[in-house]
Amino acid sequence: DCVNGDISGYDECKYDIDFFSKDQEQDCKKDCRRDHPNDYYRCKKLECDCRRDCDNKHSNWDDYYKCEDKCEYNYEDFTKQDERDCKDDCRADAPDDYYECKKQECECRKKCDEKYDYDDYDRCVDGRLGGRDECKYNPRDFTRSDEERCKNDCRSDHPNDYYDCKKAECDCRKRCDQKYSGVDYDECVAGEIGGRGKCQFSRESESDYPPAARRRCENDCNTDFAGDNTERLRCLDQQCECREQCDLDFNGAEYDECVAGDIPGRRECKYRPPAPSPTPPSPSPPVVDYPIEDQEFCEQDCIADISDTDERNRCSEMNCECRRACDNDYDGGDYDECVAGEIPGREKCLYVPIR
Repeated sequence: DCVNGDISGYDECKYDIDFFSKDQEQDCKKDCRRDHPNDYYRCKKLECDCRRDCDNKHSNWDDYYKCEDKCEYNYEDFTKQDERDCKDDCRADAPDDYYECKKQECECRKKCDEKYDYDDYDRCVDGRLGGRDECKYNPRDFTRSDEERCKNDCRSDHPNDYYDCKKAECDCRKRCDQKYSGVDYDECVAGEIGGRGKCQFSRESESDYPPAARRRCENDCNTDFAGDNTERLRCLDQQCECREQCDLDFNGAEYDECVAGDIPGRRECKYRPPAPSPTPPSPSPPVVDYPIEDQEFCEQDCIADISDTDERNRCSEMNCECRRACDNDYDGGDYDECVAGEIPGREKCLYVPIR
C-alpha cells in the first residue's frame, strides 16, 4: 500500500518524467509578463497552463510534444470589451437596425480575430483579404421599422388591395435599398433610374379590379390548390369572380364595400374552406417566430455584455423574455409589430440600460 501511494502522506514510488519543469513554468510566466503585459493571463493560459496540462496527461516525449504543439498564444485584436463597446455603439447609432449593425460590424470583426492576427487582422477588417467584406455597418435607407410602417399604411389605406400596395410601395423600396444608397436610393424610389418604376401605389382609373389584378388572383388560386381542382374552382369563384362582379356593379368606395361584403345581398370576396369533417385533422405545429435557439443567443448576449446581475436580468427580461411573450401571443407580421412595440399595451423588445 505504501509503495502504491495508498497510505495517506505517501506518494506512489514511481519516477514521473518532468517534461515541463517548475523552472520552465516560471520562465514561461516571465515571458508572458514581458511580452504581453496587457494580456498576461490569456498568454499564461494558452502557453504555460497548456504545457502543464500536457505534462500531467502524457508519460512519453512523443505524446507530450504533439500536445505541446497546440500550446501557442493567439493575440486578441478584438477583445471582449471591444465586442461589448461595438454592440453598445450599434444600439446607440442604429436602434432600428441593431442586429444588422451587429452582424456587419461586431460579428465580422470577431471572425477576423478568430482567423488572423496583427496586420492580417487589420486587412481582414478593411476588406483587403480575398473573399472578406469590410467590417463596416452600411446604414439602410429603408429599415425594418420603415418596412413595418409601410405595410401598416397599406393595411389601413388599401385594405382590399393590401398585397398590390405592399408590392408597389414596400417591396419596391426594399429592392431600391438593397441596390442603392443615399441620393441614388432617392432616385430609385422616385423612378428616376432607368428600368425602375416609381415606388408608389395607384389604382388604375378605369377599373377598381384591372385585368392584372384578376390574373394575380387566379394565379394565387391555381398555385394554392394545384392538387385539388374542387377547391381551386371554389377559390376562383369566391375571390376572383366575386371581385370582378363587384367591379362591374360599383366604383370607388362602393366597390370596396362590395368586396368587404358590407352591401346588402353581397358576400365578402374571400375564399372560405369547406366545413371541417367530423374527424378533425391533427393540429399543425404552432408557428414559431422566436425559436429557442434565438432565445439562447439573446441570453448569451446579455451575459457576455453585462456584468451587473440586476442589469443582466433587465436585459434578459426586456430583450429575450419580451420576444418569447410576443411569440406566444402573435404570429408573423403581428409578432414583428409586437417586438417593435407597435401593438397597444406592448413595450418595444429592446434593453435600455439605466443611466
